[in-house]
Amino acid sequence: MAALTRGSLLGAAIHLAGVSLPASEAAVAMSVILIATLVMAAPRIGLS
Repeated sequence: MAALTRGSLLGAAIHLAGVSLPASEAAVAMSVILIATLVMAAPRIGLS
């Protein structure tokens, strides 16, 4: 959770500073794919 908070704050600071990062859209897309893969691979919790 701390890493997510730090990453969000760092990203906001970079954005507000006006820094242009190459391939930033691709990095966001890859992080979404990675998180989705981790969620899909997590063990299922039975509700019954």
